[in-house]
Amino acid sequence: MTRRAWRVGLLLALLAVPALAGCAAEPVQQPALDDTGWVLAEWGKTGALRPALDSRNVTLSFSRDTQASGNAGCNGWGGSCRLSRKGTISFSEIIHTEMYCVEPGVMEQEQFFLDALLAAERYEVVDGKLQITGGGMMLVLSRA
Repeated sequence: MTRRAWRVGLLLALLAVPALAGCAAEPVQQPALDDTGWVLAEWGKTGALRPALDSRNVTLSFSRDTQASGNAGCNGWGGSCRLSRKGTISFSEIIHTEMYCVEPGVMEQEQFFLDALLAAERYEVVDGKLQITGGGMMLVLSRA
Protein backbone atom coordinates (compact mmCIF):
# COMPACT_ATOMS: atom_id res chain seq x y z
CA MET A 1 0.00 0.00 0.00
CA THR A 2 1.38 3.38 -0.94
CA ARG A 3 1.87 6.10 1.59
CA ARG A 4 -0.81 8.24 -0.10
CA ALA A 5 -3.38 5.41 -0.14
CA TRP A 6 -2.65 4.75 3.54
CA ARG A 7 -3.26 8.42 4.42
CA VAL A 8 -6.52 8.50 2.46
CA GLY A 9 -7.68 5.34 4.24
CA LEU A 10 -6.79 6.79 7.62
CA LEU A 11 -8.59 10.05 6.80
CA LEU A 12 -11.74 8.17 5.74
CA ALA A 13 -11.64 6.09 8.93
CA LEU A 14 -11.30 9.20 11.09
CA LEU A 15 -14.21 10.87 9.30
CA ALA A 16 -16.40 7.79 9.82
CA VAL A 17 -15.95 7.70 13.62
CA PRO A 18 -18.13 10.75 14.43
CA ALA A 19 -20.77 9.60 11.97
CA LEU A 20 -20.92 6.17 13.58
CA ALA A 21 -21.03 7.68 17.05
CA GLY A 22 -24.18 9.57 16.04
CA CYS A 23 -25.81 6.22 15.22
CA ALA A 24 -25.37 4.88 18.75
CA ALA A 25 -28.78 4.17 20.24
CA GLU A 26 -29.78 6.32 23.18
CA PRO A 27 -31.04 4.24 26.10
CA VAL A 28 -34.81 4.09 26.13
CA GLN A 29 -36.20 6.13 29.01
CA GLN A 30 -38.67 4.17 31.07
CA PRO A 31 -41.74 5.89 32.49
CA ALA A 32 -41.80 7.06 36.09
CA LEU A 33 -43.80 4.66 38.24
CA ASP A 34 -44.76 6.92 41.13
CA ASP A 35 -48.49 6.94 41.85
CA THR A 36 -49.15 3.86 39.69
CA GLY A 37 -50.78 0.55 40.59
CA TRP A 38 -50.21 -2.87 39.02
CA VAL A 39 -51.67 -6.38 39.21
CA LEU A 40 -49.62 -9.53 38.60
CA ALA A 41 -50.46 -11.15 35.25
CA GLU A 42 -47.58 -13.64 34.82
CA TRP A 43 -44.64 -14.85 36.88
CA GLY A 44 -41.82 -17.37 36.73
CA LYS A 45 -38.30 -17.99 35.57
CA THR A 46 -37.38 -15.89 32.55
CA GLY A 47 -38.63 -17.77 29.47
CA ALA A 48 -40.96 -20.03 31.48
CA LEU A 49 -43.76 -17.76 32.68
CA ARG A 50 -47.06 -18.96 34.01
CA PRO A 51 -50.29 -17.03 34.50
CA ALA A 52 -51.07 -15.54 37.89
CA LEU A 53 -53.81 -17.24 39.88
CA ASP A 54 -57.24 -15.82 39.11
CA SER A 55 -58.49 -16.29 42.65
CA ARG A 56 -56.11 -13.81 44.31
CA ASN A 57 -54.87 -10.44 43.08
CA VAL A 58 -51.19 -9.83 43.68
CA THR A 59 -50.65 -6.08 43.63
CA LEU A 60 -47.82 -3.58 43.46
CA SER A 61 -48.34 0.14 44.04
CA PHE A 62 -45.73 2.87 43.92
CA SER A 63 -46.52 5.86 46.11
CA ARG A 64 -43.24 7.62 45.36
CA ASP A 65 -40.04 6.55 43.67
CA THR A 66 -38.89 5.30 47.07
CA GLN A 67 -41.94 3.43 48.42
CA ALA A 68 -43.87 0.40 47.20
CA SER A 69 -46.61 -1.74 48.75
CA GLY A 70 -49.40 -4.11 47.90
CA ASN A 71 -50.82 -7.55 48.50
CA ALA A 72 -48.74 -10.63 47.70
CA GLY A 73 -51.83 -12.81 47.32
CA CYS A 74 -52.30 -13.77 50.94
CA ASN A 75 -50.32 -11.15 52.86
CA GLY A 76 -49.96 -7.41 52.68
CA TRP A 77 -46.43 -6.12 52.07
CA GLY A 78 -44.49 -2.87 51.85
CA GLY A 79 -40.95 -1.69 51.45
CA SER A 80 -38.47 0.69 49.94
CA CYS A 81 -37.65 0.83 46.26
CA ARG A 82 -35.15 2.66 44.11
CA LEU A 83 -35.54 3.09 40.40
CA SER A 84 -34.13 5.15 37.59
CA ARG A 85 -35.62 6.15 34.27
CA LYS A 86 -32.78 4.11 32.71
CA GLY A 87 -34.68 1.00 33.82
CA THR A 88 -32.90 -0.02 37.00
CA ILE A 89 -34.99 -1.02 40.00
CA SER A 90 -34.39 -2.53 43.40
CA PHE A 91 -36.53 -3.27 46.43
CA SER A 92 -35.34 -3.50 50.03
CA GLU A 93 -36.62 -3.57 53.58
CA ILE A 94 -39.69 -5.53 52.51
CA ILE A 95 -41.97 -6.40 55.39
CA HIS A 96 -45.15 -8.46 55.19
CA THR A 97 -47.81 -10.03 57.34
CA GLU A 98 -47.45 -13.74 57.96
CA MET A 99 -50.81 -15.39 57.41
CA TYR A 100 -50.99 -18.78 55.75
CA CYS A 101 -53.44 -19.42 52.91
CA VAL A 102 -54.46 -23.02 52.19
CA GLU A 103 -55.65 -22.43 48.63
CA PRO A 104 -53.42 -24.42 46.25
CA GLY A 105 -50.59 -22.39 44.70
CA VAL A 106 -51.18 -19.15 46.61
CA MET A 107 -48.22 -19.46 48.98
CA GLU A 108 -45.88 -20.61 46.18
CA GLN A 109 -46.87 -17.63 44.00
CA GLU A 110 -46.57 -15.25 46.96
CA GLN A 111 -43.09 -16.45 47.90
CA PHE A 112 -41.91 -16.20 44.29
CA PHE A 113 -43.34 -12.68 44.01
CA LEU A 114 -41.57 -11.46 47.15
CA ASP A 115 -38.31 -13.20 46.17
CA ALA A 116 -38.51 -11.67 42.67
CA LEU A 117 -38.93 -8.19 44.15
CA LEU A 118 -35.82 -8.66 46.29
CA ALA A 119 -33.87 -9.93 43.25
CA ALA A 120 -35.17 -7.19 40.92
CA GLU A 121 -32.59 -5.37 38.80
CA ARG A 122 -34.43 -4.01 35.75
CA TYR A 123 -37.87 -2.78 34.80
CA GLU A 124 -39.41 -2.02 31.47
CA VAL A 125 -42.91 -1.09 30.34
CA VAL A 126 -43.76 -3.03 27.17
CA ASP A 127 -47.17 -2.75 25.52
CA GLY A 128 -48.56 -1.19 28.70
CA LYS A 129 -47.29 -4.01 30.95
CA LEU A 130 -44.64 -3.62 33.63
CA GLN A 131 -41.89 -6.24 33.40
CA ILE A 132 -39.56 -6.64 36.37
CA THR A 133 -36.54 -8.92 35.99
CA GLY A 134 -33.56 -10.03 38.04
CA GLY A 135 -31.93 -13.21 39.28
CA GLY A 136 -33.43 -15.21 36.41
CA MET A 137 -36.94 -14.31 37.61
CA MET A 138 -39.61 -12.25 35.88
CA LEU A 139 -42.83 -10.57 36.93
CA VAL A 140 -45.28 -9.19 34.36
CA LEU A 141 -47.91 -6.84 35.74
CA SER A 142 -50.90 -5.09 34.16
CA ARG A 143 -52.20 -1.66 35.16
CA ALA A 144 -54.62 -1.83 38.07
